[in-house]
Amino acid sequence: MGRHSDPNAQYRVKPHITKGYTYASTQPPYIDPDTGKKKYRHIHWGTVDENWKFSPGSAFFLATPEERARLIFPENWDMSEAKKLTGLRRPGRPVYDGKEQNRLYGDIWLLERIAEKTGIRQDLEAVFGDNAEIVDDIFTLAVFPYITKFTYNRVARWQDVAGAPSRRELTPSIITRLTQSITEQHRMDLLRLRASRLQRDELCAVDTTSRSAYGGSLAEIH
Repeated sequence: MGRHSDPNAQYRVKPHITKGYTYASTQPPYIDPDTGKKKYRHIHWGTVDENWKFSPGSAFFLATPEERARLIFPENWDMSEAKKLTGLRRPGRPVYDGKEQNRLYGDIWLLERIAEKTGIRQDLEAVFGDNAEIVDDIFTLAVFPYITKFTYNRVARWQDVAGAPSRRELTPSIITRLTQSITEQHRMDLLRLRASRLQRDELCAVDTTSRSAYGGSLAEIH
């Protein structure tokens, strides 16, 4: 007689040690599109220290309350940090008066410094008439999928816990209106400004598709 499968197995959180770090991980199954076989992937919800104290990461913060409720943590783990950090609190940009916790900001800070160093922010401001709000919105949408690997329907939730450049709540409707307001002229102006910054023997590559595609001409790919 075969062994009964655990219906909650994909929600049970277990330690996963990789590259010297211990992560709180689940292993939900998925079907490999190439082979059609079932495989498992690790989702890291945070880290665990030597005393089994759980420190939540971005995946935990960005999960819905329903997704968090399904997670089954070991009874001996200290969950106090998760309970404290998932309450109402301000986003995590650095301050120096002790009133705010610095959370989930290091990667954003690094990308903001790169944008300044490479002139991306200055070029965006030139294209959009020094409208800092739109530039902050665009930069937020640019870094969000790179940092989190999530789709745009979670941007507003991410802004609640991370120090995003944009200070206004980027809901799906606002994102739609923003992207629809960006014209072909805006795009071409930005490309010209980016190209003008190239030094000798440098190249500027632009991906005009949102997915892998093949065709004999750019029109066919579009």
